[in-house]
Amino acid sequence: VFWNAPNLQPDHVERACRAALAGKLASERLNAQFEAEGLQSFFTRFGIHVGEAVVGNLGSAERMNYTALGSTANLASRLEGLNKEYGTAILASEDVYLRAQDCFRFKDIGSVIVKGMTKATRIYELIGAPA
Repeated sequence: VFWNAPNLQPDHVERACRAALAGKLASERLNAQFEAEGLQSFFTRFGIHVGEAVVGNLGSAERMNYTALGSTANLASRLEGLNKEYGTAILASEDVYLRAQDCFRFKDIGSVIVKGMTKATRIYELIGAPA
């Protein structure tokens, strides 16, 4: 999921954070219901990064996809995958943290070099809205 394309949304970083928190809460509620019914639970993970990307329709007439490509989308995807390693549900880049730290609570995880990148990225766990 991405924001700010095709229509500009000045609050796109906040929208991404709210959506990830809502997704986490929804999966927690569903898991509680599943456990009560003796069903297997699942885990959702989110990666949030902000930056420029190539956005548009890709594919064929039979299977068209409106998507985002580039290092911004790549980093968000890598952050999503890192949640498994850190036992977190929502990881955000420093760029997201700097833009949203007044609206949300974050926990500093540290710096990592994600697969396919050469530069270290400081990452944060998105905890929730301010108390």
